[in-house]
Amino acid sequence: WLADLNYMAQLCCEYLNKINLKLNAKKSCCIRIGPRFASKCSNIVTKHGIIEWAKEVKYLGITILSGKSFKVDFSEAKCKFYNSFNALYSRMGKSLDINVLLHLTQTIAIPMITYGLEGLNINKSTLASLDFCLNRALFKIFRVTTKENIALCMSIYNIQNINELYRKRQCTFFNSLCKHENNVLLYIHGVG
Repeated sequence: WLADLNYMAQLCCEYLNKINLKLNAKKSCCIRIGPRFASKCSNIVTKHGIIEWAKEVKYLGITILSGKSFKVDFSEAKCKFYNSFNALYSRMGKSLDINVLLHLTQTIAIPMITYGLEGLNINKSTLASLDFCLNRALFKIFRVTTKENIALCMSIYNIQNINELYRKRQCTFFNSLCKHENNVLLYIHGVG
């Protein structure tokens, strides 16, 4: 399969050349996902340079990890969430208007941890870790200390947890995916 991958890279380079573009091998990398992900492999060689193997790759803002199965790393997204929330919270100062802070959190901070989720198959523990981020922020906003109080505040202010947001966005994503005639996409997501 490595020969096929090399051939595909060559085809991509040829096509890019036809449209006056060039593959930047220094900004490109390969990752392996599957049972033999840790096996040593030759680098992919193109006329523009060598494409090396990596343990992770960032694609469209999502960090994909090499491993036995497809896995995404959300640590950078969580950092961005906390940074944006803390910036909002500190700028509000003593004039803390809960409605304004909640709106800003929902429109600025929460998208940091929900970006691209709908296209991924997320397990319960990952969703729980993302929910933990939201709960930490809500503990700070509402100045409460128990999950029961947070659940009550979320109910009163109509705030969805990350799991609910994920399920809702995933339904919308799959409904729009079913309207496409691209058999490859339908097959990948198991809806075709």
